[in-house]
Amino acid sequence: MQIFIDTSNIDLITKWNQTGIIDGVTTNPALLSQEAEDPITILSKISEIMEDRPVSAQVTASNHKDMFTQGLKLSAISNNIIIKLPANFEGFQALQLLNNENIKTNITLCFDPVTASLFSSAGATYVSMILGRTDDFNLQQSSLIERTKKIFINSKTETKILAASFRSPHQVELAMAQGADVLTIPPSTMDMVFNNPLTLSGLGDFANAWKKLSQKDRDQYEQT
Repeated sequence: MQIFIDTSNIDLITKWNQTGIIDGVTTNPALLSQEAEDPITILSKISEIMEDRPVSAQVTASNHKDMFTQGLKLSAISNNIIIKLPANFEGFQALQLLNNENIKTNITLCFDPVTASLFSSAGATYVSMILGRTDDFNLQQSSLIERTKKIFINSKTETKILAASFRSPHQVELAMAQGADVLTIPPSTMDMVFNNPLTLSGLGDFANAWKKLSQKDRDQYEQT
């Protein structure tokens, strides 16, 4: 299982890349719009940081011919750019065109295992199964990854399931347990993983108890 960071922020990408746990980056137009520099410059910088690891860049065109043209331009930024296409019919047609150019793809905004299966059969590199948005609208597709995984195993596809749009560590756990190949996690959710309130509360309890010892005993322990 691989872990991608879901952001376009250079500082955050650098921070999490230094941990050694990041295998790639996913971006989208909304994330790129939050940065001060132009999107092409940002993608170039991200690609340089990631070296040979994948960086997803999403098309903004709405028809397949323009998606294809834009995909070619985005892929020219760096060899590790993966082109994100929407999980609709125009995206499907663009996928077929990009496949002819040996350009890797990531199908985004996919909420249905059947849709994912059709894109995988057409040669998508990744299919992004969206978890966070389903909970936002009370769809609660807690088995989405599991159902998709079963279909992919039966069809023996090489397409990887990329679980995305995590709002909480619980959603990350579901995707891990159900066999997602890749987890793309926003920095805010990564922070939640490393800042469990029970962990922080327990550390506070330990610190308060430790202060009951004499300064001499504490110094002796801490200086060993």
